[in-house]
Amino acid sequence: MTSYPAGYLKGLLSAASIISGAGDKSKKKLGSNVSDVLKSRLLEFAQSPGGVDFLNRQGSEVDSYVQLLSGSQVEESTGDASVWILDQLNETLLREPESSTPSIGLRDLGTLKTLAAIAFRWAINPRLDRIIKNWGVLSSEPGRVPSSAVVEVEDPEDMKVVYNSLLEKAQTHLRLVLGMDKPHIAPYRPLAFLIIPQHVTALLKVCIAFAWGPDNSGSTDMKNAVHSVLDTIPTSQAIASLGAILPQYSLVSLRSACGQLLSEQLSKPEGVRGLFSAVLGDDPSSGEAVPLAKLEHISRVLASVPSFMNAEDYYRTIFPRLLSVLTDSQDSRIQTPAPQSHKRAAAFAIARILAMRTNLVSKILADILHPPFTPPKPLASPRSAISSLQTLQALFSHSDPSPSLPAHVLGPILSPLYALVATLEEVKTSDPALKELVKGLVRLWGRTVDTADAVKGWWKVAESGDGWGKDVQAYWEVGLDDAVIKAGPKPTPISLRATIDIESILDGDEEEGGLLLKPNPKHFAEVLKSLDRKEVASALLVRALDQYQALQAADNNPLKTLFYLRIVMEMVDQLGSTVLSDPQHVLSFVSHSIRSARETYDEGLVVPKRKERGKASRHGMAALRIVGDDDDEEVEVTENKDDGDSDDEGPEDLLSTALNLLLATLEANEKMTPLNTPLLQVILADLEPLTLHSSTSIRPLAREARLVLTVRNASTSTAQNSRTLAADDPKRESYETYQQALKLLQDPILPVRAHGLVLLRQLIVPQKGKPARPLDPALIPAILSIFLQSVQEDDSYIFLNAVQGLVVMVDRLGRDIMKGLMEVYAGGLLDGRPNSGMSKAELDKRVRAGEALNQSIVKCGSALGLYVDVLVPPLFHVVRLRDVPTSLRSSALSLLAQCAATSPPALTPWAADLCSGMLELLQLEGVSSGAPEPRKAGVQASDGTAAPESEGSTARAKQQTLNVVDRMDSEPLSVDSKLAPFRRSAVHFLATLLRTTVQQILDDQRPAETTVTLDARNFRTRPSDSQKVGPEGEAIFYVELIRRMRLVLGY
Repeated sequence: MTSYPAGYLKGLLSAASIISGAGDKSKKKLGSNVSDVLKSRLLEFAQSPGGVDFLNRQGSEVDSYVQLLSGSQVEESTGDASVWILDQLNETLLREPESSTPSIGLRDLGTLKTLAAIAFRWAINPRLDRIIKNWGVLSSEPGRVPSSAVVEVEDPEDMKVVYNSLLEKAQTHLRLVLGMDKPHIAPYRPLAFLIIPQHVTALLKVCIAFAWGPDNSGSTDMKNAVHSVLDTIPTSQAIASLGAILPQYSLVSLRSACGQLLSEQLSKPEGVRGLFSAVLGDDPSSGEAVPLAKLEHISRVLASVPSFMNAEDYYRTIFPRLLSVLTDSQDSRIQTPAPQSHKRAAAFAIARILAMRTNLVSKILADILHPPFTPPKPLASPRSAISSLQTLQALFSHSDPSPSLPAHVLGPILSPLYALVATLEEVKTSDPALKELVKGLVRLWGRTVDTADAVKGWWKVAESGDGWGKDVQAYWEVGLDDAVIKAGPKPTPISLRATIDIESILDGDEEEGGLLLKPNPKHFAEVLKSLDRKEVASALLVRALDQYQALQAADNNPLKTLFYLRIVMEMVDQLGSTVLSDPQHVLSFVSHSIRSARETYDEGLVVPKRKERGKASRHGMAALRIVGDDDDEEVEVTENKDDGDSDDEGPEDLLSTALNLLLATLEANEKMTPLNTPLLQVILADLEPLTLHSSTSIRPLAREARLVLTVRNASTSTAQNSRTLAADDPKRESYETYQQALKLLQDPILPVRAHGLVLLRQLIVPQKGKPARPLDPALIPAILSIFLQSVQEDDSYIFLNAVQGLVVMVDRLGRDIMKGLMEVYAGGLLDGRPNSGMSKAELDKRVRAGEALNQSIVKCGSALGLYVDVLVPPLFHVVRLRDVPTSLRSSALSLLAQCAATSPPALTPWAADLCSGMLELLQLEGVSSGAPEPRKAGVQASDGTAAPESEGSTARAKQQTLNVVDRMDSEPLSVDSKLAPFRRSAVHFLATLLRTTVQQILDDQRPAETTVTLDARNFRTRPSDSQKVGPEGEAIFYVELIRRMRLVLGY
């Protein structure tokens, strides 16, 4: 190196003061223009010790040279002088020992900083702009200059001079930044602070242009220099500089090189943090309010894969660093946590890159975050899940509420997370903060993902058992501040119950019931309730019903079947009737519930059996006794065990909820009918058996739902017909009344529904003084069905209106309606099949239909003969059936008696057979009070007659009589034909038939021809040669038959 005389450094500092304008002489000329000031500085600088060397001119040559400079030339000369001074100062300082006293004071530092700014402003930047401009035009590479633009091209020789000059000055500044390398000692850079950080961007811009530009001769050294500068400055500064330089280049090669350098900086361990610092700053007090443009810029930069790396390797490098930014507050090695703005940017970048490369990024995140949530391999120690949980918490707390991120990050580990929540709930000593953290993650996933993913995820939870499926044995072990997964079966607490109690399990207490269902159905329903997503719960409920029904049909896994039943029951109990928000889900739930209830109900029916009577039928007077001893009542009482309120409240509650939901859905969706909703047709068909359900809470709901569906079906079919009628058509008024009645019948308020029945009745038979309306025959089946269903209502007002409606239908429409009533009363009993197992509800239905038949018979009067062939044979057949409840047989006898009382001639063809049958019935079904006890010898009254029986025997006989009489009321389903009311009905029918028939004969015959008389109590016959009684020689009762009847009735 060249040696400098003593005091040379002082002269350089003086020259620097002159060029920068810090000297006293230059201050006096501040009022002149810039060009004059700079020329005066150059003249003054020429007189300094270093100025002569720089200008290489002396005396008058200097003055003439400076005065001839133009404005841009004088600025360029000033900049070149600044570069020369800085280079000379750097060379001088490098020769001084590092341990010596500093030769530069604080005032000199300010002067040198000004000098460095002048050097870049007037010596480097203008030359670089000229070179880049000419590269963009002359180079074969496409640039940003439009083809139509007019660009002034400079002389190539001049550009070569400019190029060499700029290269020399760039190398000068590189020496300032890089300093001098010494073996085993850090590089010595005394003036690097002048360039870093103020002017490092401009320096890099020049160096990159020389290293990767079109004329890149010697570019290897310049490329090395660029990398050296980037290694010298902080990563954040390097990223900021490269980011500022990139958009300023027009050449593709320069932009590509700059992007590659930027990617190399991002690939450094501190590259991600450097990017955040460069874009967002390092102010710890800055909040999360970051402009969206900056967040998107950071995401684009991080998402760009460098050309020298494949995508997977790059993202596996970037994502751990992004996650470390989120969790650096938990890292003790990091003294200053990242600002909130950095965390916000990291979470935003993860979400954006995940959206762009979903499969790859999901896999990378799973490899980083999910291992603690999988069972450890054999001989491997379990990993704590706390770190991953805290990372997940930080990620979601700083990200936007988007369904994509939770779906791909939390979705695969939802089952283990839910299992951890359940375990933390069970362990009373668990960390409350940890419990809230995990519950928050589960709720976040449940509330943000779309419906399909939510249903799929929760269903996987339901099927996962302890969290990993039935094929994996693992469980969570929770400590005070830790949670790990242990392999193997979970230790089961010792149950206090030796057997499984199904009732306790159905009531929701699995532990008390001796059975632990996993996941716990009650807790599962509570979590779903906390999410407040009815559409998800609705879909899950329907799916659980499907699974329950399938398992119940397969009947090979009772524990799993019980689990899904408990899921359904708990969801209905916890979420209430509003769980099913989608009408289609409601209908599906209702259909499954009804189908399941029907299967359970059908399986619970009891097939009754009669005991074989050990005694032969008795004959004579003893056989005609109406009341007998208890000893003779050796008949098994046949009843359906399901009658009354069932103790199995779980399925009934589920069915009741389903029916209430059906009614509420129909009320809320007035346009929903079986015609436009096919599932309602299925439900309507399945509701028929439920109207005879044993539960008093199910029957009215099933009847109301069936009535509403029937009305909807009829209303839809007739609404189309009414619209086609003309305004003056007589049928139009009938259709309007019909539609109004159907609308009222769908109302849940009973008086309103009753008024609908009144309108239907008035449609059949109008009020007094009004003409009959024309009635479309197509309406009759629906009206009949509505009246028949309403007859089964418990409300007396509804029932009476329905009965009156059926009566008027018989009166106007005749035989077909009577057949319909008889089908309801005796349908299914006349086909010869066993009729055992009739429920109380079915019996009640038939008896109510019998009431309508009774009033219809009375209404017919003398016209009963038109329907007698529809009534008498089925009724008498019911009387003869021994496997139906005796109360129904008694009801049939009462109807026959009503027929006899209403129109005796109508029964004439069957009178003899009916009387004979009643006599045989009374003979066969009569009971004996037992053989009379032999009187004791010598016990006689004073008058010689037998002494009266003791008071005890009389009381026993009365009690036996009461026992038999009361059984008809207490046991309505009994098939015991020896019950007293049955025989009374037979006697009543026999007496009525005989009395009315004889009275009719007496009214029709002349007194002289009368052969039968009737006194107050008994029928008597006069002596006659005729063996039969009847008008005009027609035989009705033979004399022998009359004698038998007299005997029975007299008894």
